[in-house]
Amino acid sequence: IIDNSGDKLKACFEVISESKNLTFIDLLKFLPPKEKLNTLHAELKQSLRLNGKKIEEAKQKMADYNNSAQEVANQLKLLQSSSMPIPPNQCCHKCNKQFLEDQKIYAFPCLHIFHQKCIMELFFEFKMHVSNEKMALLHKINQFM
Repeated sequence: IIDNSGDKLKACFEVISESKNLTFIDLLKFLPPKEKLNTLHAELKQSLRLNGKKIEEAKQKMADYNNSAQEVANQLKLLQSSSMPIPPNQCCHKCNKQFLEDQKIYAFPCLHIFHQKCIMELFFEFKMHVSNEKMALLHKINQFM
């Protein structure tokens, strides 16, 4: 494939640049040192620019993901530190059973209170009406309970 012909080298480089697994470094090992710089100079510059853009895009995505993860972590901390007094005769709004001292519960601002198991049953029962984001957040909260 490598015969000092600029057209063949460019064709090889185009194939490599379209590949997700190969890079220009894979092609360089087959070229004599002088040809590496002379023939592929423009292609190498273009490849470096393209990879630089991809790296910047990946960095931005990572920053966005980190910000989202931090926001979820902050919300979880806020939820974990929230508390409210529950009257001794208060019952679960789904099963109508009283709460035991060691049970995990969900209490809403509207004063509806549920056992953890009961609220999960309700969410799965009405899952089509609950967004995937809210379901994912609920699963994360359950991991910390």
